[in-house]
Amino acid sequence: MSVGIITLIIGGIAGYLLTFQYFPRIVSFPEPTITNQKLPKQPQEQEPNDTFATATPIQFGFETDGSLASLNDIDNFKFRINDASRIRIELNNVPHEYEMKVFDSNYNVIASTYRIGFDESSAVFTAPVAGTYYIQFKQAGKTFFQSPYSITVTVLEILN
Repeated sequence: MSVGIITLIIGGIAGYLLTFQYFPRIVSFPEPTITNQKLPKQPQEQEPNDTFATATPIQFGFETDGSLASLNDIDNFKFRINDASRIRIELNNVPHEYEMKVFDSNYNVIASTYRIGFDESSAVFTAPVAGTYYIQFKQAGKTFFQSPYSITVTVLEILN
């Protein structure tokens, strides 16, 4: 293109004529880079976290790394909600056979799952009232598979 003048007439506005001078130039844009965006990380689980009293606090939307040290190791996490909510728990790189339970603030089981043969998993449950909730994660079965895993807790919907 060569240097020129572009005239723009704005419709609906009587008597207005805008004139721009056009100076072409070549603009180079880098190729877009596609990255596999990871969730933000929060610090790794805090050991010991084998009891509700020592449960690792977890933040919504943050991926937290954990590790089971033995077949009998139990990892507990906790989070607090201010309203009844639907919650999703996502697990990645889980042992071949595992059990996860969700407890309310009175330590009653309100959700549980037992899985075999999954590397990734998610569970959705309803937290019926405001309060502190606990997630208990442990390997099940008779064979120990030592591998780090990650857990992410997300609020899907506030129900009040």
